[in-house]
This record gives sequence, C-alpha cells and structure tokens, in this order.
Amino acid sequence: MISDPLYAAEASNSLNELRSLFFPEAFEMVQEIEEKLLSLDQDEDASGSLANVFRLAHNLKGNAMMVDFMDLGHLTHLFENLLTEVKGRPSQASFEDISLLLRCTDSVKSLMKGLEKDPHFRSDTTELEKCLLEHLENPQSSAGVATPTDNRLAQVQPTQVEETIRVRMSRVNELIDYLDELVANHALLSMSNDNLSENVSKGLVRLSEIITQIRSTALTFRLIPVKSLFQKAQRTVRDISQSLGKEVRFITHGELWNSIKTLSISSRILSSI
Repeated sequence: MISDPLYAAEASNSLNELRSLFFPEAFEMVQEIEEKLLSLDQDEDASGSLANVFRLAHNLKGNAMMVDFMDLGHLTHLFENLLTEVKGRPSQASFEDISLLLRCTDSVKSLMKGLEKDPHFRSDTTELEKCLLEHLENPQSSAGVATPTDNRLAQVQPTQVEETIRVRMSRVNELIDYLDELVANHALLSMSNDNLSENVSKGLVRLSEIITQIRSTALTFRLIPVKSLFQKAQRTVRDISQSLGKEVRFITHGELWNSIKTLSISSRILSSI
C-alpha cells in the first residue's frame, strides 16, 4: 500500500488541532477533580463528589485516547479503578484514600503539562502505578481510619451536568466592545426622540431594555467564582498538615462571590499562609 504524504500531513494537522482543543478542557477537568477531592475532607456531599470525579476522570481518559495520548489514558484508567474501589466500599473514603487520589491527580497534571510542550513526552509513573495496583489488591491497607457511614458511597448515582461551550476570552471582550458601541449609538438615537414617531419611540425603549440585559449577561462571562482562587491554598494547607501530622480544617466564607477571571490573587493568598 502506497502512503499518501498529503493525506498524512492533513491527518497530522487534524490531530494537532484536536490536541490544541484537548488541553484547555483537560486542565479544567483536573482542576475540578482536585476541587471535588478536597471537598471530601470537609465531608461535603461525599457521594456526589465521587460521582462527579468518576465522570470527569472517565471523560478525561476518553479524550486522551482520542488524541492518541495513550500513557495519559492508561494512568487515568488506573485512577478510575481506584475511584471504583473507593466508592464501592461500605465505609467513607479515608484521609489516605484522598491523598492517593490527589497524588494521581498531580501525576496526571504533570504528564499533561509535559505533553502540551512535547506530544512525545514520557513520564515515569512506575512507582505510582505500583502503589495504585498494591492498593487495589489490598484496599484495606489504607482504609484503617475510615469511619462508618450510611453506605452512601456505594450508592453513587451520576448527576446531570449542564452543558457548556468554550469561548476564548478575546472573543468575549470583543462582544462587550461591540455592545458598548451599540449602547452609545442607541443613546444618540434616543436624543432625537422628539422627532420620532410613537411606534419608533416605543421600539427604542424596548431596544434599550434588550441591550441592557444582553450587556449584563455578557459581562458575567468574564467572572469566575472566588472559590476557585482558594483551591491552591486549600491543597497547600492540606499538604502541610499531612507533613506535620496535624489535623487542620480549611474553612472559607464568601466563596460563591464572583471575580474577574483575569484578576490573579491566588499567589497573594498562598504567600499569606
């Protein structure tokens, strides 16, 4: 069979394009996985968190294999197996379980960063894979501090997730700029209201209401919950408490507030710890 260089080039370009779309979504998935795992320490809806983590890990594995990142797919598959074992127990996930799951998340994130720079990047995860396999073969080894529950982890049900789309921030800013220009032009028309017919005047009033609503909605596209800014701090506090052998509860208030996405204050939060 004679290979077609043109076809091979097109296939390569198509794969590269898919990979460029893969990474932004994959990093968001990993960030959400870490957030859900950390919430288990706070005993916040453990069953729902595990269900969401499993769904995210399954999607990440499928996406990784679709863009031919087999090592990442294999590592995420082991992560899935560990989640299946944890949520299938009649006892709550222990601190050690969550630590091992977070360790997997770190390895997945590290591997993705390497693959983003070099599609042929290889990471040595032998030690982690060995640890995971040992845990799966002998799950009781890290379940010693688990506390009895109402068997809710064994009854995890998938949750319905609202569909989303990904849009570059530059496109959002462009939309808002056009809306600002539309507001300005509408104001000029309104100044000539005395010379317009009654129907046109009513139309301008209604148009003003629609423009205001669209602009308000568009401005929210640049906002993210403040909770995400505290995630790194929560993980840092957890790691420090683990290394010191002390129990620490990280509690935040007002995390449902929104902040402009370009505003970066997480480094200041970490420096204050």
